Amino acid sequence: MKLKKLILLTLFFLPIFAFGKEAFTITIERNMSCFDESTVGKILINGKEIGRTLELPWRNNEAGISRIPKGKYKAFIRNDGKRKWRLQLKGVNDRTLIQIHIGNYQREIKGCILVGDDIVKHSKSECMVTNSGKTLDKLFEKMSEFAEDDIMSRKDVDILVVVK
Repeated sequence: MKLKKLILLTLFFLPIFAFGKEAFTITIERNMSCFDESTVGKILINGKEIGRTLELPWRNNEAGISRIPKGKYKAFIRNDGKRKWRLQLKGVNDRTLIQIHIGNYQREIKGCILVGDDIVKHSKSECMVTNSGKTLDKLFEKMSEFAEDDIMSRKDVDILVVVK
């Protein structure tokens, strides 16, 4: 009888241990437009805000001039030397090279998502995110905590980006 219970418990819990953790989830909550029509929002990890986001306005998902559609996207870490690391999204309909990366101004993106600690009015005609590098570093730290290791050395960590 004890052996039967042990076998049942093993069969129940084995899939949890064998396949590892759930995905590291990043949520982008878009919540307004800036006066220059750019889209701003919050970036959250486990429901906790770690910064702000800046994207292009919605223009029917046209490459180079529009933000991406709402959805759930798998992502991977990409390291571009001097341009540093970034997250690249997979499976964005009709789009390629969509990333979460460092930057301050709408003119620096072609559909990507910039992160920073605040949204401010840069000039009479432009909004910007501030401290982009520090905010991306904060995201990197959270990912490394989740991976229980330097995230750059781990290729087996699933990353999910939810854009609302």
